[in-house]
Amino acid sequence: MSIAQEIKRDMAHIVGGPLTAFVCLAPVALLSLGALVDPIWFWPALLWMILLAPAMDRLIPEAPEPVTGEGPDSGLTLTAVLAVVLFPLMALAVWTLAGMEFGLTWVVAFFGFGLILGQVGMVAAHDLIHRRHRWAVWLGQAYFTLCAFGHHASAHKLIHHVHVATPRDPNTPRKGRTIYGFIPEAWWRSFTRAWYAESRRRNFDFPTPFAFYIGGALAVALAMFLWQGLAGLLVWMVLAFYAASQMLAADYVQHYGLWRKRRADGKFEPVTPRHSWDTPGAFTAVMMFHAGRHADHHAYPYRPYPALRDQPKAPVHPFSVATMVVIALIPPLWRRLVHPRLDAFMAQAAVQG
Repeated sequence: MSIAQEIKRDMAHIVGGPLTAFVCLAPVALLSLGALVDPIWFWPALLWMILLAPAMDRLIPEAPEPVTGEGPDSGLTLTAVLAVVLFPLMALAVWTLAGMEFGLTWVVAFFGFGLILGQVGMVAAHDLIHRRHRWAVWLGQAYFTLCAFGHHASAHKLIHHVHVATPRDPNTPRKGRTIYGFIPEAWWRSFTRAWYAESRRRNFDFPTPFAFYIGGALAVALAMFLWQGLAGLLVWMVLAFYAASQMLAADYVQHYGLWRKRRADGKFEPVTPRHSWDTPGAFTAVMMFHAGRHADHHAYPYRPYPALRDQPKAPVHPFSVATMVVIALIPPLWRRLVHPRLDAFMAQAAVQG
C-alpha cells in the first residue's frame, strides 16, 4: 500500500471527527490571533485556505471512501459546533476590519475571514438544513440569515432539489453562462421563487420563514451599524455577500451545463447522478464536508455528509470545488477546460440513453 493510500485510509476513519475539526478550526484560530494579537497571523490563515488545501488535494487526489454511519446524527455535533463558532467570528471580522486601515493586510484579513465564512460556514449550514432535527435546521437557517442569505434555506430544498437541471432551477447554469452573470441572477431568482413557494405552502398566510430571513438580516445590519457605525455595516454587507457568493459559485461549478431531458408527457426525467458534477480532493473533502460528492447528495438529500459517496455515473471535474470556482472566475479558461468534458459526457449520456 502506498503512502497516499495509507493516508486516505486513515483519513476515512476520522472524517467528520478530529481531523475535520482541526482542518476547519485551525484557520479560525489563526484569524483570531491576527485580530487579537498580531495581524501577521492573517497570512497563514489565508494561505491555509488558498494554498495548503489545493496542495494536499494534489498529494491525495481522491476523496476517502465513507466508513462512518448513516444515522441522522452522523457528524451532526461537529457541524453544529462549527456553525456556532462562526457567529462570533463574523462579529470579530467586522470589528477587526472596520477598525483597520485599508491596505494589503486588510485585504488578506478580509479574504481570510470571508473564505472561512463561505467555504466552511455555508457548507456547514447547508448540511444542517438537510438534517431531520428541527434545531439543526433552525441553526442552518440562522447562519444563512447572518449572511443575509436566509432565503437559501427554503430555495435549496423547495426549488433547487426539486427542479435541479431544468430551466425552473435558478441555481443550474446553462452552458455558456459566466459565473459573473449567474451569481446575481441566481440570488434574486431563488429569492423570489422561494418566497412564492413558502407563501403557497402556507396558503399565503403570514408569517412565513421570510419574516425571519428578512427580519433577522435587518436586525444584524442594525446591530452592526449601532456597534461599529457605517464602516461596520459596510464590512458586514460585503462579507455577507462574499460568503453567499461562494455557495452560489459552488452551485455553478456543480451543475454547469447539465440538463434533464424532457419526456413525451412534458415532464422532466428523474434526477440521476448524471445531473451533478462531482469533484475530487481528500483534504477539501474533509474541510468542506464532502461537498465534492454532490451527485450522491442529490440522490440522497438526507444522507449526512460523512456518509456521502462517489457516484460512478456522475461527471467529474479535474479539481476540487474551490479550485474549480477560481477557474470559473476566468471564463475563457473555464470554457477551455470544462466544455470539452461537458460535450464528451453529454455525447456519452445520449448514446447510453
